[in-house]
Amino acid sequence: MIKKINIFPAVQDVDSTVTVRVQRFLAGAISEDVNYTFDANDFDMERSVSNKYLCRLIFGSVITIEVDGSTTQFEYNSVAVSPNDAYTLAGLVEDNITPFATDGGGAYTFPVNHGNVAYVSSGGNNGTAVVANISKPFSTANAAIAALNPALDGTIIILSSTVTIAITDYDYSAMPYNLTVSVLCNQSITFGGTCSFGVLNVNSKSDIIVNTQLFFIADTSMFIDCRGFTVPNTAQGVINYIGIINCSALSIAANNNIDITADVLNWTKSALVGVTLNFTYNKCPPKIWKAKISQSGVDAPTIDIVNENTFGPAMTTSYIGVGEYTINNGSSLFTVGKTNVFFGGVDFAYNGSPLIASKENTLGAATIYTFDSGLAASDNMMNKQTIIIETYL
Repeated sequence: MIKKINIFPAVQDVDSTVTVRVQRFLAGAISEDVNYTFDANDFDMERSVSNKYLCRLIFGSVITIEVDGSTTQFEYNSVAVSPNDAYTLAGLVEDNITPFATDGGGAYTFPVNHGNVAYVSSGGNNGTAVVANISKPFSTANAAIAALNPALDGTIIILSSTVTIAITDYDYSAMPYNLTVSVLCNQSITFGGTCSFGVLNVNSKSDIIVNTQLFFIADTSMFIDCRGFTVPNTAQGVINYIGIINCSALSIAANNNIDITADVLNWTKSALVGVTLNFTYNKCPPKIWKAKISQSGVDAPTIDIVNENTFGPAMTTSYIGVGEYTINNGSSLFTVGKTNVFFGGVDFAYNGSPLIASKENTLGAATIYTFDSGLAASDNMMNKQTIIIETYL
């Protein structure tokens, strides 16, 4: 007879609890116990008479046990077990698996693979937290960083949080030169005070807010992946880095107290940059409006189809005079000196080959001019004309 016990991976339901599902296979039938729920910080749950089918809960792992034998006796690791119950079996498993926590025992020792890593959880405790122990997390990122060995590369992993995560006054001369921050929850991170990193790597499912008051710099490089990258109007001083910031939404508020020198700044969905003391970069994608337009008679051009629009507002058009029209975005986003207008192929439904020119202006509009083959201003020269407007930040 084959008996099997499946202990499924722990699932974190909320910030404070995890659930484990247990299945028992006996005589070809499946008997599934109710879920066991534990405190999220208690990843070293002891087996007990009430939880007979749980030995040590190892976070994120799967334990499958198969035994052969009769209904009164079976073997585990070639050891005969009697009486035939899961509680006794769990005792043998426990003897052969060292608990996840550092205070455990057992015949087998897990290799040290966590290194200079500190965990942060909403249910953590800075007083009892231990570096490299997921079962003993810190409650704040600053306490986790302070506990890292400054002579080694350091990592903090944010498991959960109910408040904005604060990282304040980082100094790579007294803290790990290379710091990695991994955020596994949806809370944002705010960098405050003065932050000087050697190498900074951040991977976040949520937003990064830089609200430093003197500087946010990297001695060597900085690599950030996040949902949103924000510099509020309360930030002051200098932001300077070599590296890459990848985000969906970029927001830099108007602020005459901030000086930003960026390297590569990638955004994919939206970008808003107000007037700052200084804002320069080596590479950053422009806002793009790509569409097909047509024009006839004395009517304003019609927008036939919009292929792409990262400006945000919908564009409108106006008829100014013969062969002269504007495309308007209503919010002065076509910055003079940073806007380019391109024209692509045209469906020659009208007579003559159109000659099209454009210019940017300060009224949040791009002006288009069309001419006939004799270079005279003329209407009726665009039919599904491709136009691309791009404005750099």
